[in-house]
Formats: sequence, structure tokens, C-alpha cells
Amino acid sequence: MIRLSKCLAIIGAFLLGSGVALVLSAVLVAPAKPRTVKIASAPAPEPSVKLIAVGDIMLGRNVEVKMRRHGQDYPFERVRGWFQSADVVFANLEGPVPAKHVPTVTGSTNFSFISETPEILRRNGVSIVSVANNHSLDKGAKAYERTKEVLHAAGIAAVGHPNEYADDLIVTKEIKGQKLVFLAFSE
Repeated sequence: MIRLSKCLAIIGAFLLGSGVALVLSAVLVAPAKPRTVKIASAPAPEPSVKLIAVGDIMLGRNVEVKMRRHGQDYPFERVRGWFQSADVVFANLEGPVPAKHVPTVTGSTNFSFISETPEILRRNGVSIVSVANNHSLDKGAKAYERTKEVLHAAGIAAVGHPNEYADDLIVTKEIKGQKLVFLAFSE
């Protein structure tokens, strides 16, 4: 039994006939002594945030008719569980909530949503909406401002503007210790 301090190289050369040499080599490594290695533990992972982002929520025209027939939560029946399980649901609100609602007729693209819209959204798990779209001003600037106010009163953040870009149109939320920034733009 040979004890090696670190490693030992053994090289052997054998002369074969006609001047040809065969070289054999080997490296022997001493067995490592068992030792305890302290490994720094990785930092605890930050808690995950479940975010659901969806497109247009359009509650006028035929959708409004179906809501009257089947209940205000009708458009959300199949997604409500997903929305309510998320930390954040970000959607595009495709129209204003004016003080005086006039139902949007079929075929029209001048939208108006019922005054209960913010509560319907909140009840179904929507937490942030973009109001930076081509229909936010369908009922004028006053209706746009009122929409933001009633959304805020229901606990829903409104982000963006259909024609402007400014710092106060950005929404920042801290959720589970993580900072999320929401932006919305339209041309």
C-alpha cells in the first residue's frame, strides 16, 4: 500500500522494435479524507406573486343585455375562480362609467357601462384596469375622470390615459414584498 500526499504521476516508456516507443501514463490521486463542508444556504426565495393579465372587458351592447338577463356577474362566471385566486388581475376596461348611462346599441362603438361596473369588477377579482384605450373618452373627459374616481372608490386602480403620458398615470403596487409597476398606453 502506497500513501500519496496529493498525487503521483507514473510514466513508463517502452521501446518497441524499430525505434517506436509506447508511452503509458497514469495519475494516481490519494483518497480524500472525509471532511465536513459548510455550504452557505441560499437566501429564501421571495414569495411568488400570481398575476393575471387579460384584454378588453367590454360590458356594453349585447353583454349588458345578457347581464340583465343572467345577472351582473354573468361575464365572469367561468373565470371568477381564477381571478379571485390571483394576487393581481390586470385588465383593459374598454369603456367609461359615465354619470348618466345610456345603453350601447348593437353595432355602436360609443360605449357606456353601468354605474355598478366597478363593484362588479371588484367582486369578481379585478384589481387594476387600464383606461388608456380608444373608448375611454367615448362619453367625454368628465366621464373618463368619473370612471377613474368610481374605480378608485371601489378599490380598483386605474392606469393610463388614452392621449397622455405622465408619471401620475402609472400605478405602483407592493404585493408580498415585491414592487410591481403597471403602465398603459394608447396611440
